[in-house]
Amino acid sequence: MYNPTEQKQFIALSKTLFAKAEGGNIPNQNDAVNEVLALQKVISFHEWRYYVKDDPIIADYEYDQIFKYLERIESAYPELISPQSPTQRVSSDLADSDLPTIEHLTPMLSLGNSY
Repeated sequence: MYNPTEQKQFIALSKTLFAKAEGGNIPNQNDAVNEVLALQKVISFHEWRYYVKDDPIIADYEYDQIFKYLERIESAYPELISPQSPTQRVSSDLADSDLPTIEHLTPMLSLGNSY
């Protein structure tokens, strides 16, 4: 899905976005548009590495910080939220599964993050 050059670019971009996420600042509205697009692409790349390739290249903490950064920007600028955003998905549809579907006796709720 991603050629080696694209993967290197996403890895470099991931480092930049993680540093911004750790900084805690929200970009201005003009920069937020490009930032949201970059975050969506990077998150999709890392989900592919994790779920499809079973070969993650960043720690869960780093992924979570990048994801939360996207959530913060979308919260500040709700008009930038799109149906394609990773924040709008309930579950991953990246991995094929032959497991049967079952109905749980109690609702299965997200645990969120432990950070």
